Amino acid sequence: MRILIMLLALSLIGLSACQTGGEGTGEIQVLEDGTQYIYHKKTGNPPGNPSDYVLFHVYTGTETEVLNSSRETGNEPAYQIPDPNAPKNPASPVPSFLEMMGPGDSLTIVVGLDTLPQKPPGFENESMLYYSIAIQSIQSNAEYEVVLQGKREEQEKLAALVTARLPEVEALVQETVTKYGSNQLGDQLITHESGMKILTLEEGDGEMPAQGQQVKVLYYGTLTDGTRFDDAFSRGASYDFPLGVGQVIPGWDVGLAQLKKGSKAFFFIPPDMAYGATGSPPVIPPDAELVFYVELLK
Repeated sequence: MRILIMLLALSLIGLSACQTGGEGTGEIQVLEDGTQYIYHKKTGNPPGNPSDYVLFHVYTGTETEVLNSSRETGNEPAYQIPDPNAPKNPASPVPSFLEMMGPGDSLTIVVGLDTLPQKPPGFENESMLYYSIAIQSIQSNAEYEVVLQGKREEQEKLAALVTARLPEVEALVQETVTKYGSNQLGDQLITHESGMKILTLEEGDGEMPAQGQQVKVLYYGTLTDGTRFDDAFSRGASYDFPLGVGQVIPGWDVGLAQLKKGSKAFFFIPPDMAYGATGSPPVIPPDAELVFYVELLK
């Protein structure tokens, strides 16, 4: 019954949207090592050969909801099929499934979390993890290299667009920091119960991110006197991380959870929500309030 709930959740996000023909068994099957799985689609399309790349989407969730989706983040994983004589990883059944599935196939693997060294973010109170795979395509080594080159070129273009925005962002930050220091922002500031203040410049039209969900953020950080200590615009790339699992300072986890995707905002983060009494030498002194301009990307 539990897996049926997860299957319903997967159907709601369109797991089989690009698959054609063929049907899975619809029944839970068990490997010799006790791994449980169920096919949703089994097209009969041939699997890949050694050195081929399997491109797929993956969804992880509990028995009631999907928590992470590669389709949502736009990051399509790829797995290169190794030489059949290469040693296998006994800790994960996923490679074996990827090696036997063809384009259009999809299945869910049920993993007992007590078998893992550490529960992943968002699953701390769960006993089972539902790991669903949807195969998109299989490409030769040469074909995949062409795809990678295209992605590299696209990333370079996007990086150039982001770095080109650095002067305008710097000017905006300095103007806002000055207004904040002279109490000119007034009721534009929303004070969160944690004590941090949020100034929303532009509300996005996306959903608010869930705890444990991967988010992408462009940011520019300064002290309250306008001294820059870090930013993503100089690098030309967003900072990507799972929300709410302690990978960033508490002010970020709290602040970003208040924004819709696509939003642009300022965070004014008190020391206890940042680096506290120790600071982060040599750039952030002890007991420093931090100012961040952030863009929560879709």
